Amino acid sequence: MYRAVLIEPSQRSLQQIIFRFDQLDPLKTYTLNTVTYGCASAPYLATKCLVSLADESSDPNVKNAIKNNFYVDDFLYSGPSIESVVNICKGVIHTLQSAKFNLRKWQSNSQEILSSISNIKGDSEKALNLDNTMCKTLGLHWLTESDQLIFFINIDVNIKVTKRNILSIISQVFDPLGLIGPYIVLFKIIIQKLWLNKCDWDDEIPLDIKKEYLSSIKSLSSLNNIKIPRWFSNIHSFSTEIHTFTDASERAYGACVYIRNVGEDGTICVRLLISKNRVAPIKPTTIPKLELCGALLGTRLCRKVQNSLTIPISRCYFWSDSTIVLGWLSMPSNRLKHFVRNRVNEIQDTTHGQTWSYVPSKDNPADLVSRGAQADLLSLSTLWWSGPTFLQHKEIKFFEHPNIHSNSLPEISLHTHTNTIENTNTILQLINRTSNFIKLIRIFTYIQKFINKCKQNKTQYKNHLTCIELQTSKLKLISIAQQDMFRNEFNILISGKSLHIKNRLASLSPFMDNNHSIIRVGGRLKNSYYSYDIKHPILLCSKHHLTKIIFGMQHKLSLHAGRQLLLAQIRQTYWPLGGRNIARATVHACIRCMKFNVKPVQPIMGNLPMERLHLEYPFLNSGTDYMGPVLMLNRKGRGARLLKCYICIFVCLATKAVHLKVATDLTTEAFIACLNRFVARRGMPQTVYSDNGTNFVGACNQLSSFLKRTSSTLSSEAAMKVVFRHQ
Repeated sequence: MYRAVLIEPSQRSLQQIIFRFDQLDPLKTYTLNTVTYGCASAPYLATKCLVSLADESSDPNVKNAIKNNFYVDDFLYSGPSIESVVNICKGVIHTLQSAKFNLRKWQSNSQEILSSISNIKGDSEKALNLDNTMCKTLGLHWLTESDQLIFFINIDVNIKVTKRNILSIISQVFDPLGLIGPYIVLFKIIIQKLWLNKCDWDDEIPLDIKKEYLSSIKSLSSLNNIKIPRWFSNIHSFSTEIHTFTDASERAYGACVYIRNVGEDGTICVRLLISKNRVAPIKPTTIPKLELCGALLGTRLCRKVQNSLTIPISRCYFWSDSTIVLGWLSMPSNRLKHFVRNRVNEIQDTTHGQTWSYVPSKDNPADLVSRGAQADLLSLSTLWWSGPTFLQHKEIKFFEHPNIHSNSLPEISLHTHTNTIENTNTILQLINRTSNFIKLIRIFTYIQKFINKCKQNKTQYKNHLTCIELQTSKLKLISIAQQDMFRNEFNILISGKSLHIKNRLASLSPFMDNNHSIIRVGGRLKNSYYSYDIKHPILLCSKHHLTKIIFGMQHKLSLHAGRQLLLAQIRQTYWPLGGRNIARATVHACIRCMKFNVKPVQPIMGNLPMERLHLEYPFLNSGTDYMGPVLMLNRKGRGARLLKCYICIFVCLATKAVHLKVATDLTTEAFIACLNRFVARRGMPQTVYSDNGTNFVGACNQLSSFLKRTSSTLSSEAAMKVVFRHQ
């Protein structure tokens, strides 16, 4: 497929390789003119050509077939009649031949289709391998004559039982739709146990896990006896329904989806379409939570099926045998704790307008995918392949499940704060969903403006927002937040009464600002020249979401001020209860502040070498390196000019004495000259340490070769004093 797509000539220079057929031949440069396998852009370019060809087609059915039925270069299509399939295939062939994309190796469950589109004689006994791999001992195959999907498993299981071999064996079973999910989940659970036992890849596994594995692998060959009908629908179906079953156990949770077709003649056909399972998390959790995770997995799986199928779906049903999960789904999610609330919200949004019903555990096929089943038992299970019996009836039987009072359900939050539980106020919901205070004010102002326009003549109002409207909306939002957090105190103060002396706000001497219906803090600054907001700041609770976004806004306006400065600026207008904590939390949650205030980790220093710890003669053990460059004035000849030079530093490791020498460049010869002058002045060192600079390495090599040539004339003592050690 890639070799059929040419690259733009101006871009071909980016695809060049150097190659020669023999070592004695000169190197040649080859330019690749087509899309090359291995390039990151190759899959996109080839697929984009298919999409472009589809857009050029005048037939909408052919266009949709090319866009939706290709997997790279494989075309898979099915239709309700032979004529429709032939027309689509001929249209696809004609469209792709215009770009030299020649489709070949056709296979079909109808000899008439093969004769019409390719004039070839199909092999009725041929099984088409659907796993798209070169290995012939595994995978999902399609029997074209009987139109059935089969498993062809021929794996050698008589090998050493290790974690590596177990993964190798089970990964060879190609099951993209989860048709044998109850059998595969047994091996997933075994692999999880191996990780929990911290088994190495090639070690013998524990005896109990080995027995469990051997009992499961015995029935692997039974998968070859399973034959699954490929076509699950009915040509003359009256309605098509999707039924999703979910379940969980202590070891795993999962879901399975069934297609129920009701024909015009009243015949009913129920087939397994897809399933999915996951092992339970390592962290211990409750069965109801796992059941909820299974329900969430089922809703996502059903949504994927709906987006993938092209046939019209009449209705979707969801079934679970957990009365607790059904109770959670039937109640407002804001009464639940966070773990359950988040999942219930997604399930309710995805399955809005669809039915969640109770099914007994004995009639729930998802019980197999959560607990596991051997392959020989799975092949004989009508519950797994055809669903529960009540789906075979014309009228679906819905089971009654015991009603559980909402207060008796687990994971119900017992706190009764208005801002977190049973928050039915629309404005409070708007506040909790907004993270920008300025944006919140403008949204609320537009709402107020719309309400006023509906009540009165809309010509009296301007289209833009005024400062007075924004200020009024801000004070109304603050008043709503105060009523949410200080409901009792608000009612007492607005009635003109004083708070009880033991009230938590009594020490602040609060009073009601009747102009805007907000609570302000009293004090002793009434006769001062400060502004009214400074003398009597607005009371806020640090636990309310409005207070948090006010702190966040002020933190950014003050150019990411620290917690003390932030609290001081906030107190110019507001008086937040627990202000220090929320100021600290605001600064701590700011990502930009955390990046600038991060402290580097100081690594633990290693032990000093012996040469640094023993006091010897100066420069007996030395270290050397370069510094610079520096500029040196050269007055040689006419005029003067600046030359770049470097300073070679010799440091005594014991006394920290420093010896400096000027080097004109960074070559090996310049360093050897500096070393000679250093030795002439300080004496022969025993050891010289340096890094792996090229000049140091070159000097070491030259001195080593010199010692080898003159080793007979030099004493062994002298030979030991010029050895370099690179660090």
